[in-house]
Amino acid sequence: MRLKIRLAAAFAVCTAIVGSARAEDLVIDAAQWGNVNLVVRQSLGGDLESILSRSGNHERLDTYDEQARFRKLSRPVGRLDVRFQSGEFVTCTATIVEESVILTNHHCIPNTAATTARLGPVTEAALVMNYYTESRTSSVRRYRVDLNPIAASGERDYSYLRVEGAPGREWGVATIRRDTPRPGASLLIVHHPGGLVKHVTRGNCRASRPAVDDRGIELFHVCDTLPGSSGAPIFSDDDGAVIGIHRAGATVTGPGAKNYGVVAAALDRNARGGGVAAGGRGEAGNQTATTPVVARPQGEGRPDGPRTWRVLLDPRDVGGDYKFELVMTDNRHWRQREPDGRLEASFDELFRDEWSIYLRPAYAPHEVIQIDLNTRRVNALVNGALAHVWSDIVEAETYRDGQVGGYDVGVVRYDLGGAQIGSFSSIGGGEWVDNHQFDRYHLWRETQRDDWSVYLQDQNGATVQLDLYKKQVIRDWRGARSPVFKVVAVARGLR
Repeated sequence: MRLKIRLAAAFAVCTAIVGSARAEDLVIDAAQWGNVNLVVRQSLGGDLESILSRSGNHERLDTYDEQARFRKLSRPVGRLDVRFQSGEFVTCTATIVEESVILTNHHCIPNTAATTARLGPVTEAALVMNYYTESRTSSVRRYRVDLNPIAASGERDYSYLRVEGAPGREWGVATIRRDTPRPGASLLIVHHPGGLVKHVTRGNCRASRPAVDDRGIELFHVCDTLPGSSGAPIFSDDDGAVIGIHRAGATVTGPGAKNYGVVAAALDRNARGGGVAAGGRGEAGNQTATTPVVARPQGEGRPDGPRTWRVLLDPRDVGGDYKFELVMTDNRHWRQREPDGRLEASFDELFRDEWSIYLRPAYAPHEVIQIDLNTRRVNALVNGALAHVWSDIVEAETYRDGQVGGYDVGVVRYDLGGAQIGSFSSIGGGEWVDNHQFDRYHLWRETQRDDWSVYLQDQNGATVQLDLYKKQVIRDWRGARSPVFKVVAVARGLR
């Protein structure tokens, strides 16, 4: 059985999204930043308001009196607008849990590596409170949100964030109950689906059977949600306490379909894990560290995302002794290698961080594969969240200093700072490609090699020396030589 076949089938299931509710569908144009009323008419099957009106399970909260139970429960819940360097923004839902603290998803803030690679880093965020109707927005209040989480977990997909102006004084603070919901228990979700006015989902809204996973972290529910619902509080219908937060929509339809949340008991207020996630729950790789099985250079004691080039995998859905590899074949490209040496599925490398490598499969260009060296898993990521764990990492191999010399080097990786890694890669015929920032490429021609270095020149006459002994990329422009980058990994490459 081939990985490509297995993954293609898995993604065919995972991408049968209810309402086509993908995270990227909620990217809103920069011109609307700061607006209360947003226009979101993208690929969600039509106008969001018409979708909501066709669902008897979504109810506008402005249809209830201010003293009604659902309105009172909804007061500490607001819309979270998250803006990127591009100017575009997305919306989530957040809950005031302390006077100046809100709770939302980690994949909202600090967001995901896949999204920030496309739109740039998050630059600002705002909490929009008291948004119940489009026609009366004068009472809506907007609060600035600190982008540095007080406490967070990428693995569990939550962030506690500080908010200026103490909004809890005006809108109240939600009550959190940290026990496990009963299977089939009646629930409520208050949210801003699609960035629209505040809604409550209560019809057919209940905990699944079972209600939580074996770890007591993941909460399964069957309450209707849409993009923009991420981070929404899940209330117990019994006492109105928050028993979890919503994090991802259903990935399949039919019997057994369910949505995903995190139980309140797993939302550790003292956790530290504020780095950018690669896509919600599985992408950040920031769960409690386990002893890694990564082969690493002498003296190094942690998983090594920037230096890993090969992983041996044990698929979870195949019995017996079958194992396969994912190997880096050249700059930013990976292949599946079968036990007999044949190369199968192809992957483009998107991004690396301290813990993980993120790949895009050629057969599913809208999905992301995370090689998580911390949790020793390979995850399939859909809609900015973990959709499927399909393999365990048996071993990983990293580049070691001194393994490769100037005459046989094929890939040179260098440190760009801020956990970003650039690389030079030989593409044959004496040509090299420098990938120095996501999809920005520069072409070089090889002019010389010696025991420790490769010398390259571009069409403008600039030259660089890839010095494996000094571990430096040295640039020579019009006679002025200077080291510009630190070399962090080298390899022969598999071409």
